[in-house]
Amino acid sequence: GANDAFHGPRRAFLLASIDIRHTWAWSYFVDACAAALVEAQRRAKFLVYLHVSKAAGTSFCKLARKNRCAAPPKFSTLWDPGDGPTWGNCARGLKVVHVSKDSIGKGRRARCAARELDCASRAAAFSAKNYELMAVERWADNGGGLCPAGWYAISLREPLARVRSHHNHLWAKILRASPRPVKGRTKSSFGRNGGYFRGIFSGENGACASPTELPYAVGAPHRTGYDWSMVCAFSSDYHARSLLGTSYSPRPYDASIPSSLPHDKLLALARNRLAGYAVVLPVEESHQAGPVLRHALGWKPWDAKTFLPTAGRDASKLAKTVKNVSAADRALLENNNRLDIALYAVAREFFQADVWFYEAAAESRLLRDEVHDGKRAFCGRRGATGGADDADDEPDPAAWDEEEEVEADGGDAAAVAAGGARPGGVGGPR
Repeated sequence: GANDAFHGPRRAFLLASIDIRHTWAWSYFVDACAAALVEAQRRAKFLVYLHVSKAAGTSFCKLARKNRCAAPPKFSTLWDPGDGPTWGNCARGLKVVHVSKDSIGKGRRARCAARELDCASRAAAFSAKNYELMAVERWADNGGGLCPAGWYAISLREPLARVRSHHNHLWAKILRASPRPVKGRTKSSFGRNGGYFRGIFSGENGACASPTELPYAVGAPHRTGYDWSMVCAFSSDYHARSLLGTSYSPRPYDASIPSSLPHDKLLALARNRLAGYAVVLPVEESHQAGPVLRHALGWKPWDAKTFLPTAGRDASKLAKTVKNVSAADRALLENNNRLDIALYAVAREFFQADVWFYEAAAESRLLRDEVHDGKRAFCGRRGATGGADDADDEPDPAAWDEEEEVEADGGDAAAVAAGGARPGGVGGPR
């Protein structure tokens, strides 16, 4: 599985050896890694997708269903109760959204509760229900540790774009109300004139405000119990919180709890955890994802023009609470997402190394598409189709927004997020 494939050392060497690409020594290393990868795929027992909300998770799950992955069927984003997002409609005064529970109850509690599984329990869940893939849309199990028998995938999005998309989704789909200032709690001007995030980072030196002092409340009385401690959490280093789980803090999605380690040690740990993932997909680079998804997972493309589909609900019709980010707000976001910004840069490096590797290995016919090896296939062996879309379900927290959600100065990344063409590739997912 993840240990046998030594994804991290392979990427480290490829990134360090860019000057000797296409030489005999480099080709020899690629050959050796390809042989190890094939054997590791044969030994891996299950596929886990860490779904960071608002980072193309819906696209990934739709492609999984297209490839006939046997997966949890109830929700369109392929998670079992206990593995789903904890910040949705049900996050109203429930302590189960912050800490793992062995018993998660039923109904609303089961949909927002977190239940971490150790490696033996995760393997048992796959075996008992005959799954081939399970998505986890909360923080990762076991402090972000990977199971030796597992094969792991993750997608990450440019951090500031992800934060803004998350807030727009929250107000449009979860709370179903426009944010309004609350007299007597904080300054009413925070939500106006491009100062939205100043209301969130109004603590000392631009830190998160106390959940009881956020300037936004919900109009509908039955929604006022929403757990506001998560608002700052998904505004600050949400990738790292999700990837590291309880290694980040005992309550990863409660921003009032400080991180367990200083910034440099958190980054080193996050980099180490990320290095063990077989697939590390930066959303803005998804136009290059074909070789990685084809050979790391054995998946076929969505259609003849694009590998990863453009997915999500019709977000362009939603009212955008956060339309523009002012320079002051951007500075606050950058300061409070320093870890995610650095981690995203690491993800892009890893992805580029993977593209080089899979393209070179395929060119050498070490990973031949025409050779069907059932032991290397992660999906489609059992004939299942995965989860079904349920229109009456809670709005999918992974559905992410269209071109209005992208920074005007985003350059090529903006074109990808808007579905436009990139040089040398096709449009990426929305």
